[in-house]
Amino acid sequence: MDNLKRFGSEIYGYDLVYEATREKETIVLFPALKTLTIDGCPQLIEWMEAPTTTTTKVEVFPCLEKLTISECPRLSKIPIPYSMASLRELRIYSCYALSSIGLTSSQGLPSLRELSIRFCDGLSALPSGIENCTSLELLDVSSCKNLATISFTRVLPSLSKLKVEFCDNLSCLAVLEYCPSLQELSVSRCPRLASITFSTDLNPCLKELLIKYCDGLQSLPDFRSFTSLRVLHIKRCAVSEFHIPVSLEHLWISEFDNLESIPRLEECTSLRGFGVVYCDKLKFLPTGLSCLARLEDLQLGPFC
Repeated sequence: MDNLKRFGSEIYGYDLVYEATREKETIVLFPALKTLTIDGCPQLIEWMEAPTTTTTKVEVFPCLEKLTISECPRLSKIPIPYSMASLRELRIYSCYALSSIGLTSSQGLPSLRELSIRFCDGLSALPSGIENCTSLELLDVSSCKNLATISFTRVLPSLSKLKVEFCDNLSCLAVLEYCPSLQELSVSRCPRLASITFSTDLNPCLKELLIKYCDGLQSLPDFRSFTSLRVLHIKRCAVSEFHIPVSLEHLWISEFDNLESIPRLEECTSLRGFGVVYCDKLKFLPTGLSCLARLEDLQLGPFC
């Protein structure tokens, strides 16, 4: 649909709505639709909200569970009607001009489980209504070059996986204190990110942590108290030292310019995989390697 410019009355059926509003207080459009995909509309510039009147309520997509919008580079706004209460998955890809997603601070999607936003360069902040999506389990934000901050002010009780990557201008990731159920955190290629703040009190369930190509990251928390952490993979950060928990099963360290030593491993008796590569200033290997009876995978070097 290369020439489609507006998603509006042609889709909703304006004549049908207009006639219905004369007799009904509520009209439901697409009452059985469960999946909606809008893909490859290079001229689409506007998604209009459903027509309504002062006396009539119009509900759109009340049973919709999956909404995917992709390859609509000129689309600037996506409205999210209140009636989308059944929506479970929302994916928005390659909408480069997108600046607004219609989730306001007073509106949420109670059934939303997965939210994925990729290649949306016009987006400077995530919609505030995410905080009202209390069932959200997965948040995936990738390649949003103008996104400067990701922050919450309310608890997201169900969020278990957070993935943030290729966000060139991201300097603030202030969400972890509001994610008590977080199990997997992946932050990659965010060069302006200077710090990541979290703790065992706030994130007691964290099992897997991957931090890659965050050149501006100067420090990491003390991981020794993270007794649930099983996988730690850190690659190319400006950190000069860090600590690890004894619960680790996999530890991978690579491309540290300032790292001179690695914490002792004697007490990491559950460690099954360990690797350290391209750490130019590393002077000593960690002690305790011979004590790791469960070690299955070991990679040492190259170091430069």
